[in-house]
Amino acid sequence: MNIYNLNALLRDQIKHLQKAVDRSLQLSRQGAADPVVDKDKEALMKEILKFKSLLSTKREQIATLRAVLRANKQVTRSVTFPPSSAHAFGLFRRCSCDPRWLR
Repeated sequence: MNIYNLNALLRDQIKHLQKAVDRSLQLSRQGAADPVVDKDKEALMKEILKFKSLLSTKREQIATLRAVLRANKQVTRSVTFPPSSAHAFGLFRRCSCDPRWLR
């Protein structure tokens, strides 16, 4: 390749680049002036906020349920079997694991 071929190649690439830049500018101007897109964005943003609120609520509910479960578990253990009765705890373990003990 000589210098003339490289020059022609560069000019051709610059033309393609200029067309691409012009096209992207044109599309960005059309996108900014399009009210349908703005309405869609607003609707999506409202929906996102609604989902974030629901997620926060569900996380709070999960935390509350976990706390209640922990409290119930502690109360059940302390009321059902005092810490000193290892034999009773063994019976409880068999009863909860083996369906024959439930009769």
